[in-house]
Amino acid sequence: MSESFYEKSQQLGTDFLSLRERVQSEQALETKEVENTIKKLEKKLHKVPEKSVLHTRIQEQIERLRKQGEETRGLKRNFTKTKDQLLELTANLFEIDPNGDKKLSQVYIRALTSILLGKERTQLEFHECVVSSNNIDIVEDKIRALMISANVCEFIQQAAREKLGQESIVAELWSRIAKNKQMFKVYSTLAASGKIMNAREVSSAIGEKEWNRVKAKDNLKTLLREDLFEHKLIRRVEKGKYQVSDVGRFLWSEYALTKTENISDKEEDSQVALNIWTRS
Repeated sequence: MSESFYEKSQQLGTDFLSLRERVQSEQALETKEVENTIKKLEKKLHKVPEKSVLHTRIQEQIERLRKQGEETRGLKRNFTKTKDQLLELTANLFEIDPNGDKKLSQVYIRALTSILLGKERTQLEFHECVVSSNNIDIVEDKIRALMISANVCEFIQQAAREKLGQESIVAELWSRIAKNKQMFKVYSTLAASGKIMNAREVSSAIGEKEWNRVKAKDNLKTLLREDLFEHKLIRRVEKGKYQVSDVGRFLWSEYALTKTENISDKEEDSQVALNIWTRS
């Protein structure tokens, strides 16, 4: 099963990235635009003599556009199918090897992060575990490493199920953090900024009179408590410095950013989402 997963994930990652590039290159040839052009040409076709050279040329162009439109639609269908296949594989078989003997391919990680996080990345980042195609950075204690790896696998599988519209634990995780206003302020500040921050920077970014470094630090530590969040929304990058984890990134993308209109990769979208949620 493991061999099959690693091989299939690499192939699907390669196919996804290749198809995505082709779809993006076809953006100037939008299907609706092609259809509108065909309609305009068909109107002209009826106004020229049937056996004229111009009639023939217009008819040839209409056929080319119809073929082009069908190819574009087929490409998009194939891209969507490949995306769903990658998510299905992830939802059912995703795994990491805490010993590092088996490695995820870079193309798979790039494809997976693009789908789950809306932004292509070259590694998966969790508290006490960072996974890249070259290495898995995890605690040395073997039992602890196994438990962390199991948590990572569970969350990635659940995130893939969420993307497929299947039942998952993701909504429950969001509900738990959204209900705790203090921890949510800290988490959402990190999520909106996307930066590595210390407690003083977090409290400054929150910008409210009752917040200071100590209060921010206490909430950062609480977010990493074992009994509160098995799937950590933030990660300690080094002593005193924190960043949102891929768990937190996914939740933010799925729930906070979808509250704003016309979401893109711009920093202001995260700020709009932060303003919406911290006021609620």
